[in-house]
Amino acid sequence: MKITRKEYEQFEKHYMLEFIRNPDYRLGQAFLNYFPEISRIMRTTEDITTIAEFKLYNEKNPKLAQEQINRWISTD
Repeated sequence: MKITRKEYEQFEKHYMLEFIRNPDYRLGQAFLNYFPEISRIMRTTEDITTIAEFKLYNEKNPKLAQEQINRWISTD
């Protein structure tokens, strides 16, 4: 599963509004909450483990979280 650039832009707007209200809201946490299907895929596929989901959800460094998120964004 890949998300489109437009879907990601919508997420970014959503995240910015949420982040203003709650500065402790992590990028990876927000991404997985906004795209629950990706979270489910990360928990259930053999090549991507629950540990990857846990790491993304709890990543405090937005740059590192973004690197992981970029894998889910379509390049088309």
